[in-house]
Amino acid sequence: MIASQTVARRYAEALFVAARGEDQVNAIERDLASLSALVERTPQFLEALHNPLLPVERKQAIIHRLLGEEVQPITLRMLNLLVEKRRSEVLPYLYSLYTEMANDYRGVAQASVVSAMPLTPEEEEALVSRLAAMTGKRIELRTEVRPELIGGLRVTVGDTVIDGTVVGYLRQLRGRLKEALL
Repeated sequence: MIASQTVARRYAEALFVAARGEDQVNAIERDLASLSALVERTPQFLEALHNPLLPVERKQAIIHRLLGEEVQPITLRMLNLLVEKRRSEVLPYLYSLYTEMANDYRGVAQASVVSAMPLTPEEEEALVSRLAAMTGKRIELRTEVRPELIGGLRVTVGDTVIDGTVVGYLRQLRGRLKEALL
């Protein structure tokens, strides 16, 4: 799975560079969202693309029949290339990787906040403000409530996780106690 994600990142980067060069970043992102939805709701589509017994031309015909009129030419060329190179396993990862690159290009960062209790609008606004100052980007915030955290917040922005939950603190404390006893 990690190898597929690594390969998918290369294809997503190439697609993003091509899209940016033709000023099609948003259109390609919409195409990939539609493709992602198609893959999710029609597993047979991906199965057909993975099928080694199905000739490449037939796979490309399937892609063109299902998506040809709905997607940008750049997207269609990428899909045909993936089939030609027998890399259809990367399709499920393309949308999220591309969106990450597009958001970075637009100066947007996705932030996920998990809290023990719902945040008030004022708390959300303050958090977005603080994260924007830290990252230098506009923040799109997703919130989730998990009472089992007891209290506090866990904020994730990109690869950075800030764990200010009571459960996180207890975990750290337990680790320090173990170290001290050894």
